Amino acid sequence: MTVPFRSFLGFSFANCSAKTLVQAFSNRLKQPGFQHVVTLNPEIFSRLNGFPALKAYIQTHCWCTADGIGIRLISRLTKNGTLKKCAGLDICDTLLNQPFTFYFVGADPHSLKECVQNLRQRFPQIRIVGTQDGYFSDDSYSRVIDDIKMKRPDIIWVG
Repeated sequence: MTVPFRSFLGFSFANCSAKTLVQAFSNRLKQPGFQHVVTLNPEIFSRLNGFPALKAYIQTHCWCTADGIGIRLISRLTKNGTLKKCAGLDICDTLLNQPFTFYFVGADPHSLKECVQNLRQRFPQIRIVGTQDGYFSDDSYSRVIDDIKMKRPDIIWVG
């Protein structure tokens, strides 16, 4: 399955539904290496200006989606056509119903634990192979990376 892309604001946006994106992304997961999806909203977009290296990486290595109305409205107001909504929550719901393995990184320990409990309740078939809260020291990066490598998740959620 191919995803239609539209170039806008220097980014390549997947111009499709979450379901179509996940189907295409599932095929890419079979390829070696990492595949990245970034759900861009106006806040993330504006903050990227302060991180030129990250912005350049996203522009060249990631699939971007129009997360919510903000980016879509800017596209229409600047007469660049319509971008389809493909929000992070829609992608998440679609992915979590697939037979993938997941690793979650981020949030404070309590919020991460609560998130995992809620996901297990809502998606009983979910296969979470690991978690790591976002409050780890620079000295712990190697340990976290080694854990992710050892557990080999299909998808790493970072937030």
